Amino acid sequence: MLTSSERKTLFSNIKANKIEFTKTLLELKSDPICCGFSLSSFLMLPMQRVTRMRILLDAVLQQLKSVDDEFISWKKTFVLINQILKQCNDMAHRSEQILYSRRGIGPPGSMMRKLEKKGELVHLLWRGADAKLTFGKKFSKSSIHAFLFTGLIVLTKKKGDEIFLNTDYCPRALLAVKSGDMLPIKEMQAIGKHLIIMTLLEDHEGKTIEMIISCPSETKRERWFKMTESLSSENPDEKIYEQWDCPQVVAIHPYQPLQPDALDLDITEVVNVHSKMAEGWYEGERIRNRAVGWFPSNYTKEVHVRAKHIKQRHVLLSHTVEIAEILVRP
Repeated sequence: MLTSSERKTLFSNIKANKIEFTKTLLELKSDPICCGFSLSSFLMLPMQRVTRMRILLDAVLQQLKSVDDEFISWKKTFVLINQILKQCNDMAHRSEQILYSRRGIGPPGSMMRKLEKKGELVHLLWRGADAKLTFGKKFSKSSIHAFLFTGLIVLTKKKGDEIFLNTDYCPRALLAVKSGDMLPIKEMQAIGKHLIIMTLLEDHEGKTIEMIISCPSETKRERWFKMTESLSSENPDEKIYEQWDCPQVVAIHPYQPLQPDALDLDITEVVNVHSKMAEGWYEGERIRNRAVGWFPSNYTKEVHVRAKHIKQRHVLLSHTVEIAEILVRP
């Protein structure tokens, strides 16, 4: 995306080289409805203006009563502005996806994903006993840039101005992040702060990659935790899932709903499960038409459990290593 100074330069160049654009801009400014305001800030920062319009309309609605003559028209305007804002957000995300795709970030097909988080991190690399140590250090540092999309994490190295080289990626459901506070190695604690252990359970080569990462601050570390942790419910009988980590089920029996919030199922219908209740009811989204509703789990069978099995295997291996370390201690 363009910086503020780049937008100003671009705007000035367009006005200088596009006579028709400048003429139209002056005509709009002279219209009484514009009250003589300059439109430059609206053109350079449209998202801010649309967002503030929604805030203004919301404030007006708060002062009106449902019986007021103006209430319906203001409410319709508020709904319309929300629709425009959603379109603006969608197009902004689309532009961002195209931009990152042009910069070489992500594997083929990642352009259709929404970018949710990005940031520069420091990868702490262990230098083995047979490696030549630099000034006696056992670790070296490598700067990486992480891009977290819906359903995918991409790790890159910056090669130039806004140019990145992909180094690794894996499905988001196969990403595990935990605190590095318990790492026992003093040298590591000294050269890196705000540590996390990031594990790609299955990267683009099918390998399990575990990395020790230093975040710029404690706040940014917590934000990475928040973006990668599974959702939890206050109801102990309910299990909820993120869209990128939800299991899939296929209908093995047809189901006709008895309630308006239920989901009808045909045999072989595939559904992404968002929530599971202990009593056997699932809430999910039907793949065919994105319809959402509840359905009984015994009418379906789970088909997308590979990510869960890989995670379980990783946990088992981690426990095995911990037990082995305890047994060999003097």
